[in-house]
Amino acid sequence: MTMFFDEENIFEKIGREFLERLDKVEQEESIFGVQATQEEKTDAYELLDKLLDSYADTSLDEVFDGYFEHNSYGRFYVITQEADCDFRLISHHKAMEKLRRDLKLVHGIRYIREQELRESGVEKVDDLLSHHVYRDHAREVVNLLERRNPHDIMEFLFSRFGSFSQPQMLYCAGMFSPEDFLFFDLETMGLFHRAVILFGTAFFQDGRLIVRQFLVDDFDSEAAALYEFLQLLKSKQALVSFNGRGFDWNYIKERAGYYFIPQPEEMPHFDVYHFSRRLWRGLNSYKLKELERHILGITREDDVPSDMVPLFYETYIREKNVGPLVPIVYHNQQDLISSARLFVQMQKEMDDD
Repeated sequence: MTMFFDEENIFEKIGREFLERLDKVEQEESIFGVQATQEEKTDAYELLDKLLDSYADTSLDEVFDGYFEHNSYGRFYVITQEADCDFRLISHHKAMEKLRRDLKLVHGIRYIREQELRESGVEKVDDLLSHHVYRDHAREVVNLLERRNPHDIMEFLFSRFGSFSQPQMLYCAGMFSPEDFLFFDLETMGLFHRAVILFGTAFFQDGRLIVRQFLVDDFDSEAAALYEFLQLLKSKQALVSFNGRGFDWNYIKERAGYYFIPQPEEMPHFDVYHFSRRLWRGLNSYKLKELERHILGITREDDVPSDMVPLFYETYIREKNVGPLVPIVYHNQQDLISSARLFVQMQKEMDDD
């Protein structure tokens, strides 16, 4: 018996180390591996020339129908639009039921042992409360689930599986209401320590997806836009992003520190990029544009590659021409809308599983 559990613990350790390495590789790929091809660069330069011609002597308000807002850190520009997104979460009851049926939540049980227990008639964690080996750990899991605190459950799942992208994490989304989520996406002037030029957010309100962007119309506006983003964040309970866990969230904390703005509090964070690699295996690429094409049936036109955003923004600053901002703003809007729709699709597939 002792030998059996030693072997089980070894497998758990190997599995955890593998998932940790996989998450690290995925994070590095997602941050450093998204580079425009030569064809994309050529198209982007042609687009830039057209934009400069088309939007000469045009104001921000004429293009985006937004408005300037002020706070204690200065001014920034706000752009708001609505989008269709049929947001259906897995039901809270079904989410809890699926977690209770996952025997692997109990310490000492992995895939092989779970199958053996199921063959002996064990269907859910509650059935192990009287088991002579697993009862204490089963009670820990049952008590955790009965408290229904999604943050604590997600932390437990991470400690159990060593990854925030385990499919079980998605069940925790069913413990929130649609209005609790804040989708976010940044456009920056490069990797860390460079300015954020656009703080993109999206949230559900009265059954509609509201996309609200805080635009830095000049570099002096970054602190004001960042502060406004953090104020909106305080009204939400959970984050959803595309690679935000590995990049955007850390970037926000770094910029807050730079301006001596209080750091945002940690909250449950669902990263669509990492979940997509677990749920939709076999794709050649997990870039957002590829997921849009394969999962959502969307093909973008006149899109600016992420690594060319700094060039477009610098051209806007230098030329005082709004044109180069147009694809940056629309690119960010589409990223937010697609992240929301992919998150919904993930919930649907988990619900139907």
